[in-house]
This record gives sequence, structure tokens and C-alpha cells, in this order.
Amino acid sequence: MEHVFWVIDGLLGGRPGPVTAPWQAEQLGRGSVRTIVSLNREANADELAAAGLVHHPLPMPPILPVTGVLQDLLLAGLEEVLPRVHEEVVAGRPTVIHCHEGKDRTGWC
Repeated sequence: MEHVFWVIDGLLGGRPGPVTAPWQAEQLGRGSVRTIVSLNREANADELAAAGLVHHPLPMPPILPVTGVLQDLLLAGLEEVLPRVHEEVVAGRPTVIHCHEGKDRTGWC
């Protein structure tokens, strides 16, 4: 699949978001992806649902956590994101996590 890098081959991947690297939701589903975790607000939830994809919108701060307040926001977000990702992977559902550019939060670039 274009723009997806696999951390666990065919099971857990990352990619830039649809604004940076446009996607076709149905193409993701045909490529075996079952779950999308959005770390920002770019994904179209209706489009993902229509393609049969489970969508977990878990937006996180788009900037580096340089203050205590931002660090707390990041940690709170991770406490929500990590269990969801773990559940999907343990269940064997190929999961792709995306943010905007895929470099800070998902490590694509």
C-alpha cells in the first residue's frame, strides 16, 4: 500500500494523513487494513465507515510538548491511544495510525 510503513508486517503501520498523502478509503480496506487510528482531525469518518473500516479518532496536540501542560495533554492522549492500538493488533486486525505528515507522531518520514 502506498505511503504505509509497517512496524509489524501487515499488522501495525503508520502513514501520513490524507491531506499530505491522499488516500482512497476503499483502497485501504482492499489492501487488508481494518482499522484507522487518527492522531489528528483530517480523516473523513463517514468515508472510512463506508469502506468498512473501524475508525478511532484520537487527536493529539500537533506541536512538541515543551511545557508541562502540553506534556500532560500528550500523556493523556497516549493513555487513550495505546490501549486501542493494542486491542486491534492483539485481535489480528491490521491497523494504520496516521497524523498529518507522518513524521512526528507516526515516524513515516
